Amino acid sequence: TATSTPVPTQTPGAPGTMHVGSLAGVSAKLAKGNWQARVTVSVHDSVHGPVGGATVTLSWSAGALASSACTTAADGTCTATSGTIARNVSTVTATVSDITHGTLTYASADNHQTSVVVAK
Repeated sequence: TATSTPVPTQTPGAPGTMHVGSLAGVSAKLAKGNWQARVTVSVHDSVHGPVGGATVTLSWSAGALASSACTTAADGTCTATSGTIARNVSTVTATVSDITHGTLTYASADNHQTSVVVAK
């Protein structure tokens, strides 16, 4: 007779919620030594599925644009871009400050990550 091995499961967050799954940042050089930071955000629902149509607002440190926003595609990801950053600034930090959606509530306590440092 065959026996089955139990499969471990993750405990989902509260139903009807969403959170940050991951953040990844890259930099791009601009004219005259200035640069920009780009951050890709992944938004998940309570069972870690992708959330499309969520608007993510990020705040930036170190003289970058005060805030920027992007809206997630069907795969749950979007990319936000900072303003122009002076060449003498070597890193900036992007922090998710809010996520809004028509039917889901942002559960920041469930975030896997809330900020990312992007180096020039």
